[in-house]
Amino acid sequence: MCTLGGKKLETFVLFKTRDPVLSMRFKDHVKRAPGKLFVANSDGYYCGINKQGVAVVCSVVKVGSRYAPYFIGNWIPSLLDARNAHELLSILQTLSGDPSGNLIIADPHTAYTVEVYGSQQIITPMKTNAVMTNHFIHIHKGPKKSHTSTFLRYARLDKLLNSAGNITDIKTLLADHAHGMSEDSICRHGRKFTNSAFILDTKRGRLHYCKGHPCESPFRIYNVK
Repeated sequence: MCTLGGKKLETFVLFKTRDPVLSMRFKDHVKRAPGKLFVANSDGYYCGINKQGVAVVCSVVKVGSRYAPYFIGNWIPSLLDARNAHELLSILQTLSGDPSGNLIIADPHTAYTVEVYGSQQIITPMKTNAVMTNHFIHIHKGPKKSHTSTFLRYARLDKLLNSAGNITDIKTLLADHAHGMSEDSICRHGRKFTNSAFILDTKRGRLHYCKGHPCESPFRIYNVK
């Protein structure tokens, strides 16, 4: 379970809270590869940025009673072979694994949201803001309205994002508790909680990484170059 967003400031910035379900591993870390930075663990990859400023964040979407066996984040290393967002979309068409999930992708000047369900991909250009959680907007699958957290987090971030003017504002909204210290807030507390948060700055090639709740823990800056 995650809350994803994108915002055009000087250039595009992507961000995400990582709220693992209980079957997932919790010990994620910043992983460095030549010209790339990721947040990952032994389950897979959750975000990444490369030296060209191409960035990706992801979330899973539960369909029916289960998550897809192939994790969408495992596409991220291949996607970051791209030199720009358009090239990334071309790579996206070649990948297999039939996951179920959402992606936000960007380079400094262009961004898209992507919904993936098996072989179906719905790609939407992003003008200024984007919000995605753990349900689909265009594909008619995924959680029903009874799964309230994904819809509450989506609506709250959509409301907050218009007023975010810089990365400091984004760090503040990632720590938001509008629905209390609960699983329904962007910064989640409870049985299902926010394990980490990260921001990808495509202009500067930076990853801001917070281990733990963003309401309590600082962000550390990593540079791709």
